[in-house]
Amino acid sequence: MGVLVVRIDDMELEACSDWLWQLGATAIEERSDGGKLSLFVGFGHDDLALEARSVLGERWPCRFESTGDEAAWRDEWIKWIEPIQVAGFVVHAPWHNPSLWADAPVGSPELSIDPGRAFGSGHHPTTRLALTAMRSIVGPGARVLDVGCGTGILSIAAARLGAKAVLGIDLDYDILEVADANVEANGVADQVSLRTDDVHDLTECFDIVVANIVIGDLMGLMPAVVDRADSAVVISGFLGDQFERLLGQVNIDVAERTSLDGWGCAILTPTN
Repeated sequence: MGVLVVRIDDMELEACSDWLWQLGATAIEERSDGGKLSLFVGFGHDDLALEARSVLGERWPCRFESTGDEAAWRDEWIKWIEPIQVAGFVVHAPWHNPSLWADAPVGSPELSIDPGRAFGSGHHPTTRLALTAMRSIVGPGARVLDVGCGTGILSIAAARLGAKAVLGIDLDYDILEVADANVEANGVADQVSLRTDDVHDLTECFDIVVANIVIGDLMGLMPAVVDRADSAVVISGFLGDQFERLLGQVNIDVAERTSLDGWGCAILTPTN
């Protein structure tokens, strides 16, 4: 198991980070060194890190370093995770005590998320946008589908918002184990089910379908995602200029569109 190390100027942090998330990064740690910034980037597999190096190497110096121990890399990375307030939730890792966090509003509902090696600690703009969108449309009794659920953060949030039945799907069984542990830790196992289903294979419909995944995956899933929704679809994970490409293959109305740090999110409603 290794990490990709990318050397950039400070002003290039946002652009490079966006590329890394799009290329499948699961963790990014920033280290400053003599006026330059080094990004230590974790991926689910070494092959993904090597593919990212081939893409980014034309613009930024990159090297691949073997850590020899995935647990050691994860332990180093999690030191940098801090609690964050998002859409009325306090999102934190299990090893944090939110009551000791000065910025935590009194009485805010908590989402305790151990990211493992999955995407969705609550810090990335796409997750924050999706949580905000969900707060405005998920209510008591809703049936919710979370496509590419990762850590399960959106599934858990849907349950916290009153959804009576949530299905989180992800094709990676190892990642679903992370999500399952988070669902149990947050006490919503009676509302949230997790499966390794492909969205194309689902036959049931849901009030709301949420998909917080990169455009490379989302593009091919859009027709199936829209077909599974009775009332609304939340998509997040695209950059601003990619939105129209996503809508080109579906018949759906745009109810709301938001952005954060260049990333976009939209609430869509099926056309009657």
